[in-house]
Amino acid sequence: MRIIYVLVALVVVVGLYKLRYPTYTYRYRMTVEIDAGGEIRSHSSVIEVSLTRQPRILPEVLPFHRSAQGQAVFIELPAGKNLVALLASGAVGEHRDFPFDVIPQVFKIKNVEDLPKLRGRRELAADQMPTLVTVANPGDAKTVQVVKLASIDSLLGVHLRSISVEMTTDSVPAPDIERHLPFLVQARERQRSEIGYPNVFTPFYSSFIRW
Repeated sequence: MRIIYVLVALVVVVGLYKLRYPTYTYRYRMTVEIDAGGEIRSHSSVIEVSLTRQPRILPEVLPFHRSAQGQAVFIELPAGKNLVALLASGAVGEHRDFPFDVIPQVFKIKNVEDLPKLRGRRELAADQMPTLVTVANPGDAKTVQVVKLASIDSLLGVHLRSISVEMTTDSVPAPDIERHLPFLVQARERQRSEIGYPNVFTPFYSSFIRW
């Protein structure tokens, strides 16, 4: 009988904790569309974000624990080239909170509680877009090169039509970008020890895959 009381007490405690510190989850589809000499090509990735309110025991503790699942958007281009829209933003992919920040920014949402109920699509302005890269040798991380918007046409021979985000209830498929970029297999193994440097692009695994 005592065990039953203990189990009931645990259920009550857990329930009260979840009421006080709930989790808010939403998903969005990021789509990249390019014009390759009159041929329109597009690809997308579904990204899931979860925000769990947490007790702020110390001042430096953030109000929410944040996690994301999804992968960068990879598009095959003519002549064996490619374009990748990362899960990071900035001149060298330094803003790695992009998956969490893009939806509140473009939809102008201030209350976390409103995110799971959000619907609609937004096209990203240039300063809202993720970092774009191209990979000359998919097996070699050293050949990853950041592509500026102004140089996409001349460097890759294609024109970027748009990058958009759309709220969705679609599930997040298992990542398959490693099939296109096998260097990520090695990057996955060393991701915890990867060190970034200011103003230098580092192909962090988390910029390509969050899982």
